[in-house]
Amino acid sequence: MSLRTRIFIIVSLGVLAILGVSLLILLFSRSHSAAPSPSGPTTTTPSNVIDNSNFNQTVLPGATITPPPSGVPVKAQTSLETEQTTVKQLAKLFIERYNSYSTQNNSQNILSVQNLVTPAYWQKLSGYIGQSEPSSFTGVTTVVLSTSIDSWQDTSAALTLKTQRVINNNGVTTVTYQTYTVSMVKQNSSWLVSNYASVKS
Repeated sequence: MSLRTRIFIIVSLGVLAILGVSLLILLFSRSHSAAPSPSGPTTTTPSNVIDNSNFNQTVLPGATITPPPSGVPVKAQTSLETEQTTVKQLAKLFIERYNSYSTQNNSQNILSVQNLVTPAYWQKLSGYIGQSEPSSFTGVTTVVLSTSIDSWQDTSAALTLKTQRVINNNGVTTVTYQTYTVSMVKQNSSWLVSNYASVKS
């Protein structure tokens, strides 16, 4: 285990310990403040508290009142909607796994998507495994912000995914946004990624 990795683990454990202690203090202070006062309850209502006695039903400018639905059943997803949701989740999983990596992860980001892609596309991706990596540290974490279906057929689909990428380059962190297109096909009742590409800004 490298010195950088050990330092990262030690710092992370320290941060977690501080967060844990802070959470315990916060919970204790809340439970203490919620306890009844020894002198008994008071009947005075502070002026900045809204309750039944001072509630004003006047609608604020620009606000609208939407009555809650009464007796409207929740619409269940159709089989097509369920399948499309599954395809979106698979595309999201692929993008986040494949595009989250570091120069020290030994191509784990590529290996982790093998079961998400077609055999033909895996032949292409596996060619990137073990390629030489720069000596300086670079780490990238990708999070999908939105997913949309551009086209849909019984056995193929095209999607667009917008992402946020946090890049750590030797301790210097930058945030970028990138859009990707993902092509998926249905093989043996399973949806798999057959290609993906980044969209130039």
